[in-house]
Amino acid sequence: IDAVYKVLVERFGNDVEFRFDDHFGEMITISQYAEYIRTTTDDCPLGLYDSQFGEGLAKEMADEYTVPEYFRDDVFSYSCNDDETSSRPPWRWLLIGTERSGTELHIDPLYTSAWVTLLQGTKRWCMWPLDSDVKLLGGVSSPTYTPMNAFEWFLRFHHNYPNGVPEPIEILQKPGETVFVPAGWAHVVINLETTVSATQNYASSCYIEHIWEWCKEKEPEFAANLKNRLEKHCPELAQSLS
Repeated sequence: IDAVYKVLVERFGNDVEFRFDDHFGEMITISQYAEYIRTTTDDCPLGLYDSQFGEGLAKEMADEYTVPEYFRDDVFSYSCNDDETSSRPPWRWLLIGTERSGTELHIDPLYTSAWVTLLQGTKRWCMWPLDSDVKLLGGVSSPTYTPMNAFEWFLRFHHNYPNGVPEPIEILQKPGETVFVPAGWAHVVINLETTVSATQNYASSCYIEHIWEWCKEKEPEFAANLKNRLEKHCPELAQSLS
């Protein structure tokens, strides 16, 4: 086990459970996941995508990093109440994955942008700029969409793109590097070795009109709360909401 993940095992071992993802909620300890990494022969192994790592027994982890300077313009941060509780959808994750695990082709929700800082391992990214037609690449709002794991996607489509699909921007991310994902950009990511990273989605005020339309359609309760908070704490932004 590499250094960063070894530290997590030593710190949390069997004492803290982490989530596989936000949809199903299954939990596993770091020690159990270390054994899974050691023994798995899965084509596309499971990764940990825990959006609540900053709560409970591991809550100090959220205080051990700061948001990079360029990504602090976050309209959704106004949704937090004075006691720091929030109705905002999941927005920050601890990501741990072994070789061949990854994130399927997708576009981040609610017209949010994202940053991903890698602490250990190597990730390969493919990203397509806004308005690229990527429906032929196995998902992202296509009528026949079924999730395709990252390993299968890279086997089927990497350097074998259908006509009409532009070449992606490719990134080989190394430890200490941060990748920025602009709002609306489709992307798929695979881990080339065991990786540990931190990521956050944020709502840039540059896109407030698009973000507001998406929120009203997809998260109306959150949208109402956000508007109330903006009217209280940032009236100039609230005035731009229709």
